[in-house]
Amino acid sequence: MTLRQLLLIFLSMLACVGLSVALAEQPTPDELELRYTVHWNGIKKHPQKDALVDASRVERLKDAPVPSFPLLQKRVNDDIVRLQSLLQAQGYYEAQIETKIDTRTQPITVNITSIPGPLYRIGSQSINYEGSTPPRSKWKPYLIHTDPATTTAIQNAERRMLRHFKNNGQPYPRIVKQDYLIDLESKVMDLSYTIDPGPTYRFGELEIEGMTSVGKRSILRQVTWDANQFYDLRLIEDFEKHLILSGLFSKVRITEIPPPADATHLDFILEVTERYQRTIRFGVNYQSEEGFGVNSSWEHRNLFGDGEDLTLNVELSELSTIASADFSKPGFKIRNQSLLYGFEIADERPEAYDSTSFSTFIGLGRSYSQRFLTSVAIGYKYSSVTQSDENNNYGLIYLPIYLAWDTTLDELNPQKGYRLNTELTPYTDVLNGDLDFARLQITGTHYYTLSRRPIIVLAGRATAGTLQGAATDDIPADERFYSGGGGSVRGYSYQSIGPKVDGQSVGGSSLLEMSFEVRARFTETWGFATFIDGGMVATNTSPHLNTPMQWGAGAGLRIFTGIGPLRLDLAYPINPDEDQESRLQFYISLGQAF
Repeated sequence: MTLRQLLLIFLSMLACVGLSVALAEQPTPDELELRYTVHWNGIKKHPQKDALVDASRVERLKDAPVPSFPLLQKRVNDDIVRLQSLLQAQGYYEAQIETKIDTRTQPITVNITSIPGPLYRIGSQSINYEGSTPPRSKWKPYLIHTDPATTTAIQNAERRMLRHFKNNGQPYPRIVKQDYLIDLESKVMDLSYTIDPGPTYRFGELEIEGMTSVGKRSILRQVTWDANQFYDLRLIEDFEKHLILSGLFSKVRITEIPPPADATHLDFILEVTERYQRTIRFGVNYQSEEGFGVNSSWEHRNLFGDGEDLTLNVELSELSTIASADFSKPGFKIRNQSLLYGFEIADERPEAYDSTSFSTFIGLGRSYSQRFLTSVAIGYKYSSVTQSDENNNYGLIYLPIYLAWDTTLDELNPQKGYRLNTELTPYTDVLNGDLDFARLQITGTHYYTLSRRPIIVLAGRATAGTLQGAATDDIPADERFYSGGGGSVRGYSYQSIGPKVDGQSVGGSSLLEMSFEVRARFTETWGFATFIDGGMVATNTSPHLNTPMQWGAGAGLRIFTGIGPLRLDLAYPINPDEDQESRLQFYISLGQAF
């Protein structure tokens, strides 16, 4: 072997050893990943603090290591653009975001400094009109001088501006030109618009497509606008909502037919898809003092082909057996009016009294909007009532008047808005000619969403009632006020709050109840609620200050299903009287307590 060959072998061995050492010193994949923390400066007391932190990808992904330093730098640079845009959209048009990556720390520190600058506000607002048709109603600026000049506020104002013309006979307005002028000295943004309101139209013909079993005449009778009336988008939307709420259709869509150039009226096509018109429902509930209860119903939403609704109900529990029927005919005589009819047979057996009754009524219901409903009827109720071993028969002619204002969007699980229900019912007894009285009850509820992640809702309810015109003992026991139980003051036995004779509730002539509840929903399925309820019943015709409120408190689980929340509540009486036997009540039902 020559010297040259030996040298080549030696150099090869050195190269192999060097390569092995180099490979051994290479970092593992985990060692290639950079970990970092985020430090914020300048936002501690800033009103946009939470929005900046939520919008930052650097902050959101800080627990996910970065494969390389250039990728970390890109992530930081992207955040500069994103956060500056966010601040400018909130009216901070001189905002600056500065960043610095400190590689001397372990893990690396990403410093984000916010210099938001002054908040700009709305300055002057001017509107000029062009086009062949002048506006039927000029737009008055929605934004108030000195309001923050945020992107959202300006965009909402522009949508409202276009909507204004669509509500006043001009369905095709457009913004021809818009100028936003920022004044760096006075820190305001001046707005200037050039608007073409578009041609003016009146309502024309309505064609209906998709009807198979519902009569077109009944639908046309419920149209929310009058012939030849100026176009108003609100009336079209109200009509669509009314048809959806009727339960007859799964799809409702109203579209405009493109008009010819010289047209003065706008025609429409109503496209509908009919729902299956019959529904069977079944429910179960449980309350400690009342035991199990079941209810079932059968509904037909197009009984005679004109949208008539018939619902048959049966309710069974340890304390009552009730069978009832309710019928309504929409569009009766006028578009927003319904003919109402119903009857009920009931056998009630609470501890306070025993009652067997039959009642029937006929009346009219009218909806002035999707929020405001009223009804008035005349009815007759025959009842045989036993209380304290004394039996009385009554034949009551009554005139129920009902008003309801409802801004909530969900019947079983409301999260915002309020409801106000008022019921006034005068009675006269035709079997006992000297008995006349009136019952008034008002209930208000309010819902406020405190947080959306998780969803936290504050809910409150107050009810006040009075019986006027007769002494408490003369009023039928099943028409008096009672309180206590799952529908009023949880933690107390059913109808156990109020005046008592020999330890047994006898009802009263006035009622006051209050409920407060905090509802939290943590996942799509699970939630929790804590509550406090209070109530009082007195023989006076108005709640008396000397009559103490009785309070109950508790908590419950909420299981959210496709048809509403399943409610499981445990409640305990805080200040019960000596006749309250059970000290812990349990309730199961569908839907929130109120």
